[in-house]
Amino acid sequence: MAGVSQKGPFVIGSTVVLHEIDGDNLVQTGNTFTGTVASNKGEFNISNINLDAPYALLEAEGFYWSEVTGKRSASQIKLNALTDLEDRETANINLLTHLAYERTQWLVRNKSMKIGEAKSQAEREIFAAFGITDISRGFEDQNIFGDSEGDAALLAISVLMQLNCTEAEFSEQLADFAKDLEEDGFWNSEKLKATLADNAFEANAPKIRKNIETWDFADTIPAFEPVMESFWNDVYGLGRCTEKRAGALLPDTSENSAYYRSIFRCLDGHWILEQKFDGDTVIFPVVELDTIAELDCTGSMYCARNCMNVMDPDLGRTCSRVNTQIDDGSDTYGFLHFYTDSASTFSWPAGDKGYGYESASRDKYGYIYTIARLGDSHPYARIFFEISGDEQRGNDLTEWGGVCITYTANESFFINIRFPDDNKLTEYDYYKAQLPATEQLVTANIKWSDFVQEGFGLRVERDSVVKNISRMEVSFEKPGSNISSKIHSISKYGTCNK
Repeated sequence: MAGVSQKGPFVIGSTVVLHEIDGDNLVQTGNTFTGTVASNKGEFNISNINLDAPYALLEAEGFYWSEVTGKRSASQIKLNALTDLEDRETANINLLTHLAYERTQWLVRNKSMKIGEAKSQAEREIFAAFGITDISRGFEDQNIFGDSEGDAALLAISVLMQLNCTEAEFSEQLADFAKDLEEDGFWNSEKLKATLADNAFEANAPKIRKNIETWDFADTIPAFEPVMESFWNDVYGLGRCTEKRAGALLPDTSENSAYYRSIFRCLDGHWILEQKFDGDTVIFPVVELDTIAELDCTGSMYCARNCMNVMDPDLGRTCSRVNTQIDDGSDTYGFLHFYTDSASTFSWPAGDKGYGYESASRDKYGYIYTIARLGDSHPYARIFFEISGDEQRGNDLTEWGGVCITYTANESFFINIRFPDDNKLTEYDYYKAQLPATEQLVTANIKWSDFVQEGFGLRVERDSVVKNISRMEVSFEKPGSNISSKIHSISKYGTCNK
């Protein structure tokens, strides 16, 4: 019989042994046949085989070529494969056949399965552990120099298992993985899974491909890169970066990952690290700022200047309202509200008649002029408006593209987008965008993709939030600060100063 033995390829001269085994309990019968690796591809041949039973355990032992380093290994390794030779003359020995070995034995001995049935189940379970669902050929038919999806998966997993570890650590990881799956068929070690995902994310895949090409052992190297990428995407909880999700921002939700709570953006079919989570601080995207030389906000949804000492003829009320034009029938959409935690307060510089409240301040100055005095422990002071007038009604604001606000402020602050029951569904981890302090009048144009979660609560997908917005908030949150702000206009993205 013939085959290939590969971690990377076993080097020429490595030993391959075939042990005949009993099909009922996998005990070796004593019939043993030996061959050697005869090519740089890991090819071997065992001659003059005479078996009483068709089942065999194949063992390859020796040095191998490492895809990760591009060099020959410094220590030897032994890989196993179980095979049924009744209808085949070739069988390969590789990392996947080795990982399936312990699980297959357990199923045969403890579940009374036939070897073929046990092997098929073990192979499905191992591929499932790496997020791979399509397995059209058995592991003993896979080849790291093949061109099938299974061949690509074999090469990807072979690389994944050896990234960022010594040869001794690599052997230990193989043993740990096989032992983990042995009894229940599930990969239960979230720590190892996250470690391999981090390694895959950080891997220099082009260099690994170059290493293999440099060997010049074969003309074909399968597309292992997408398999590795899909693996870390799934472990991080991101899923696929499809065209429909372009621009989406999601956090890594794997608690054992070095990138836990870091934000990734879907861009051109790939998840790109947008913000590395560092301690307790999320780095928010830098929003687009336009310096305002001459303010003209007549075309915006809310323009405080237009409301000075007048009634809004369209609304028939005072101008303390953002004209979202989305009415739930109660005619309460867009009204501005103010609230704080128990240790924080809002105040307004007095209007013409000495009244210190929002409308008097706005009528005098032509902008909403507030001073938020924040407490010391997780404080907030917020100005908000409901999109349709009902805080339990979500609204699809995708076509807005985002929001804009024209302002000055002596400290940075946030814009929050809220949706029904989000306190429960996000554990208060709202999608928010951070705006910088500025003494100069600016308009911030904030795309929906600029809004992120901080990562301390439950994750929700940003696109689903944008399709279900019930209200928006200007949120002042810096502990122990006095934040003076002047808000001139609020509107859809790109329409605050037109």
